[in-house]
Amino acid sequence: QWSLLMSGARGDHSLVPIDAPALVSAPATSKDHVGEKLIALEAPSCQLETGTTAKSEGGTGATVYTWSVVTLGVCAGFVTAETIKQLTTYAALDSKGHLPVNPGLIILVGEVFKALLSLALFLIFDGSRAASWSHVSILFAGPALLYVLNAQIYLYALRYTSPPVWIVLMQGRVLLTPLTYRVFFGREISRLRWCALAVLGVGAAVSQIKPGMAGMYVTLPALVLGVIACAVSVASGIAVEMLLKRHSCPFYLQQVQMYLWGSVTAGSMWIADDDVPSSIERLLALSPHTQAQIAAVIVASSLGGVCVAAVMKLLDSIVKIYCAAIASATIGISTALIFPSHFIIGLPFIIGTLVVMVSTLVYTRDSLDIL
Repeated sequence: QWSLLMSGARGDHSLVPIDAPALVSAPATSKDHVGEKLIALEAPSCQLETGTTAKSEGGTGATVYTWSVVTLGVCAGFVTAETIKQLTTYAALDSKGHLPVNPGLIILVGEVFKALLSLALFLIFDGSRAASWSHVSILFAGPALLYVLNAQIYLYALRYTSPPVWIVLMQGRVLLTPLTYRVFFGREISRLRWCALAVLGVGAAVSQIKPGMAGMYVTLPALVLGVIACAVSVASGIAVEMLLKRHSCPFYLQQVQMYLWGSVTAGSMWIADDDVPSSIERLLALSPHTQAQIAAVIVASSLGGVCVAAVMKLLDSIVKIYCAAIASATIGISTALIFPSHFIIGLPFIIGTLVVMVSTLVYTRDSLDIL
């Protein structure tokens, strides 16, 4: 078993309370963790939906979480799937940074696969909750469009940067989200969170310095695409949050609708961008090795998305950040080993990435107690 010490009073933990005196409902803000989470306030004893237990340490204000085999399996699945997706996608690019098949086709198949996986999970875990036509909404098409657009940006950005650098760039979402809520919705941001955001920006800049001060990893096109991707990601998160305030249905059924609308969007982009018969012919004409790479990209992307959803349903956003930190480390090490001419792990990248992850945790918890 693996024990993780986190603050019990401030945590955004998805718990099934036993003796919780108060509960608060908190909407999620991304596609992979759509749904409500229950935040237990000052609960002396709680149990996670996975069977993971939590108990208060007397007088310390902290809660010790003992992770179950299922929880560890989900987190390990996310880290493994994310690493395989990043590496196989990068390996499938040709010398000009192009994929051997239309990106829209890859995204389409991936969205269909994720929809089928989510439907299976709905039947397994939420089958007791009857689905009805009232749960179906065209409003899910809006966020789905944004998510598919972000997937297209990611595949295009790999022409100009490597996966480890892109992951750090995408942490700009943490910076853009509170700024957007502050400017457009008037939400207050604590001083500690402002400091965390400033430190995050510094960490992101430091991580882009090549070893020996030999220039920067990030290029101007990658930086521009990263900013656009972060803005699209924040917009999609806000759209989902607003949607959840008006529309409720079982968790995995929400995922099914999102992925189905994503399939429609990706399919439309593919048809508009390429000749469908010739695109399929090119796919079938690829070598078995390249076809296996494309299949690995699709499967890993789909499993990673479903694992993130499971993490957010069974646990909380803090665990997702820990998983993302582990994935970032494994992707960086793997990229340096497999593609040494494209990326080298240096002290600036290590320090910058650690600073980014720690500041993200501080911002998410609004507390310096992050261990």
